[in-house]
Amino acid sequence: MTTVYRAHLGLVVPDGDCAPRVGTQTRRWQEGDLFGLDDTVNHEAWNRTRHGRAR
Repeated sequence: MTTVYRAHLGLVVPDGDCAPRVGTQTRRWQEGDLFGLDDTVNHEAWNRTRHGRAR
């Protein structure tokens, strides 16, 4: 299996239900926060706010 590492940087983060989950850990997005993950681990992200993903 090939491991792929990904990095995400929160540039504009709306208030509300907007978060990533990696494995069993869920984090809240924060502006300016950089985090990395192993793409082979089960993961998802959501934005359930009224704002689009990018503005």
